[in-house]
Formats: sequence, structure tokens, C-alpha cells
Amino acid sequence: MKKKKSVLPEAGIASQTFVFRLIVNVLIMTAVSVSVAVGQTVRLAFYNVENYFDYEDDPGKDDSSFLPESPRQWTASLYRRKSRRIYKVIANLGNPEPPALVGLAEIENRRALDDLRCRTALARVRYQVVHFESPDRRGIDVALLFRPQSFRLINAKALPVKGQDWRSRDILYASGTLPGGDTLHVYVNHWPSRWAGQKASEPRRLVASEILRKHVSALLFQNPKAKIVIMGDFNDDPENLSITKLQAGLPVPLANLMVNDLAEGRGTHTHTETATEWSVLDQILVSRSLMEGSSWKVLKRASHIFSPDWLLRDGKPYRFFRGTMATGGFSDHLPVFLDIKRQ
Repeated sequence: MKKKKSVLPEAGIASQTFVFRLIVNVLIMTAVSVSVAVGQTVRLAFYNVENYFDYEDDPGKDDSSFLPESPRQWTASLYRRKSRRIYKVIANLGNPEPPALVGLAEIENRRALDDLRCRTALARVRYQVVHFESPDRRGIDVALLFRPQSFRLINAKALPVKGQDWRSRDILYASGTLPGGDTLHVYVNHWPSRWAGQKASEPRRLVASEILRKHVSALLFQNPKAKIVIMGDFNDDPENLSITKLQAGLPVPLANLMVNDLAEGRGTHTHTETATEWSVLDQILVSRSLMEGSSWKVLKRASHIFSPDWLLRDGKPYRFFRGTMATGGFSDHLPVFLDIKRQ
């Protein structure tokens, strides 16, 4: 009687071969993914766009200065023009592509953000957005635009900034993964203004500073090597108390990349008509791991003020309005940016 030929050994060998090839392919794909990330540069920027309101009345916000019947005659045409001006700045902040992450201040609402990223030439970039409505009396918020291929969002939340009888813009916190898998923590700030004077208004910025310090401290206690970028319009210079207390109260020091700009005659904002007195209200601070780490590092250990000639008029930021007259400019602030590079 003939024995039946067994197919089990051959099937077993085929199965083992398939598994082996699968493992090899996964390892190859992983190696390619890591090699692609090595040497890659990611640009992060911040820009206070100044009064980016839509042209429709929002009963919950003080937007009466930016309506068609207001002295500024803020119409759909002017609104679209402002949108294009913001687009021009963001596009030119790129190297050569627009930045991977852009923190924004003085945005009225989600509609304005969507019009900016979807109804200007920024639409080709396909930015995604993190935004929370804040209780600021003027109705302006902060936001974060990000390119999902460079920053894969994990989590986001608003950190309320408030006192007993006042509330300001929230601090926006977002975490996400960079190419290669490292987690980046980003904070976007627009601290209470100086309208009452620097000293009189300082206590409110100290409140914002303490709220931010507590959140950052918790991250650093959990992971001293956390990669953190703090950006924003702080309405204080690097040597002012709100900034120095933030840095001094952390378990691992931060590096303020704007600290030398003021001493060297550069700035992002001026209150004067002649631009002889600059302030560095717009700043970027980073954790030590981004200065000394073994994966992602700040390129040239520096951030930069973006100040091409077309963003200036008479040596100071070229504003969209002068009084109630539209000038066709941009903002009363200059953008700031930095590059981080995968080692």
C-alpha cells in the first residue's frame, strides 16, 4: 500500500519563509523611515497678525471696530485683503516650503482661521489647526497651524489665564510627534497687554507666567528630556520679571533664544512713531533637550526675527491700518522663527 505524500513539512517551511520575509521587510521599512528623518529640518514660527477679525458681528465679542459700518469700514474686501497679507508672510517664512508649525495671535475665531488656510493660496499646504475660543474681552484668540506630515497631533488643550475679576487669552498647548517618532510639546501664548502701562499691568502677566510654569514643570518632572517649544507675544521683554520668573522656576532651565536681540538693536515691535525703541515682545524659548539633545536640535542654537524690507515702513512694522485708514500693510509685530534638525 502506497503511503500518502505529506504536505505539512513543505507548508511549514513556506510559512516560516513568509514570516522571515515579513520581518525583514518591516526592518527595512523602519530603517528607511529613520534614515529619511535623519537630517530633516522642521521650521516653527510665531506671528501676531494684529486684529484678524471677520466682517460679521459676533454678539459675544467686542468686534464693533471691525464691521462694515465701523469707522474702518471693515468689509469683505478688506478682510480678504488682510487674509492675503497674512498668507504672504507665512509663505515667505518658509525655507522653501511654509513652516511646519505656525503659532498665531489675534485671531477672532475659527472662521478666520479656515478662511486663511483654505481660501488663500495656503490651501495647497493643507494646514490643520488647533484652536480654542477664549474669553478675552476683545474676542481674540491664539491658534496653531501645523502640517500633519511634520507634526502628528497627539493632544491639545487650552490653559485658562484669569484672575479674580478678569480673563485673558488662553495659553494653547499641543503635543505631537515629529518625523522619527520624537514627541514635541508646543505652547502658544499671548499674554495680557501693557495698555495700563508696563508696571501697572505686570501682575496679570505674572499670572500667565505662573500658569505656564506649572504646566511646563509637570512635563519636565515627568521627563527632564522633554522637547518643548514655547512661543508667543508675551507683552514683556526677555529681561522682564514675567519671563525671568518663568525660567527660574523650572526643574530644568529653558533657553530664551531672543535674549540677545534687544541688546543688539533688533526687535519685533515698537510703540513709537520713529522706531527708535524696539521691544522683543515676541519670543521663542526651548527646553535644554533641544539645545543639547541627541535627536532633534535647534539649528545654529538660534531663533530669528523675520524682517524683510516689505514688512517694514519707515523702519518699523508696516501695519495694515494707520488709525482708521487701510494702508495695505501687515501687522504691528514682526514674526519670529527657528529651525530644529534631526541629528
